Amino acid sequence: MEKVNFAFYPVLRLQLVASLVVATLLTLIVAAIYCFDRGSEWSLRTEQAAHRLELGFVLISRDLRRVRADVKYLASQPQLTRLDLSDADQKRAAEVEFLRMLECKPDFDQLRLIDMNGRERVRVEANVASRSRVVPESELQNKLDRYYVRESLNLKRGQVFVSDFDLNEERGSIQRPLNPVIRFVTPVTDDGGQPLFLLVANYRGSGLLNELSSISLPGKTLVVRDDGQYLLARNKEHEWGWLLGHNYSFAASFPNSWNEGRLESGLVNQPGEGAFAFREIRFNEGRESAIEEPSDRHAIFLVSSLGAEEVFSHSRQLLQRLLVFLAAAMLPLLFLSRLWALGKVRREQQHARIVESEMRLRDLSGRLVKIQEDERKAISRELHDELGQQVTAINLDLKMAKRESDNDKMAGRIERAISVGEELLMTLHDFATRVRPVELEDLGLHDAVESHLE
Repeated sequence: MEKVNFAFYPVLRLQLVASLVVATLLTLIVAAIYCFDRGSEWSLRTEQAAHRLELGFVLISRDLRRVRADVKYLASQPQLTRLDLSDADQKRAAEVEFLRMLECKPDFDQLRLIDMNGRERVRVEANVASRSRVVPESELQNKLDRYYVRESLNLKRGQVFVSDFDLNEERGSIQRPLNPVIRFVTPVTDDGGQPLFLLVANYRGSGLLNELSSISLPGKTLVVRDDGQYLLARNKEHEWGWLLGHNYSFAASFPNSWNEGRLESGLVNQPGEGAFAFREIRFNEGRESAIEEPSDRHAIFLVSSLGAEEVFSHSRQLLQRLLVFLAAAMLPLLFLSRLWALGKVRREQQHARIVESEMRLRDLSGRLVKIQEDERKAISRELHDELGQQVTAINLDLKMAKRESDNDKMAGRIERAISVGEELLMTLHDFATRVRPVELEDLGLHDAVESHLE
């Protein structure tokens, strides 16, 4: 069991540590790339929203200026400034002028002359077949109860009142199919500046709404009143709720964005709702306006809308691809970290074995030195004890032989010294053989050791 722990668990531990470090680094890189792309996409969405609102503002301002100019031009025509309704020819000339204007201006739905008592005196309208007609006198109505008439009675020459953007009504009922209109009212005055009539032009707003909805940028352009009601919505069924009697509204669908977004100057993102940018438009502001915006009238907001799934759609796609890449990189990462961990553990084990071998070698070297010292001491003792005795015996015999006068005794002493010398030579030979066996010369170290041990 201990061997398994030594071989397996260090490798696994190193593999997990290496994998965790590299995976963390890759995750941080992926997070950095995603955050950078998310920030870039948000900047792009903000620019797109600002561009969308600017385009919408230009479209609305263009139409407002154009219609104001057309209405003031028409109101200054002699057929109207010198109109005597009791004269049938003059009345017919005014009607013909209105018919020509409707033919030239397909965005106009109606042109009317209303006297200062609120009664329609001349009315020309474009019908479904796109052919204009003069409304018979029997069908003319009194419009004094309409706010755009009451608030225009005090207009001076050249002033234009612009109504709310709403649906056209006829005899108290919403016109079907729905007809979004903006009413432009300016006085027709005589040469002295006294108002004779109110010239009312009904501008068809459906074309403007279609232009706003077809802006080719990501997201959607919405038009919302300052009470949160839709004029232009993603879903047609959600529009004109205050007139059609349903409860759909921007304020109800996106309460957080509605309450906070209008106070911001840029794109506002609300989780779960989406991202919205607002721009307020007041029809009666500017030097050409008739009066200040009445308190009971409604401003409108252009809204650049991005659904919650659209705000960071590109970043989410990039994140998905990065996560797939990260997951795909984990398999080779685990394999490479395994190889690295195995190599590291093997190197550590080899290093440990080398250290152990060095320690054993140092121990063996110490033991060898000790053995050599002991061997030297043994040799020294043998030389001193055995060879010393023999040399001493030879020396004594020779000295005694020198003193002998008797030749026989002297020869015996010399003979014994020679015998001891031969023994000394034999001892030296045996000692040399024991110190360096002849097998070492004949057989080599390995075989000599085996022979010596045997």
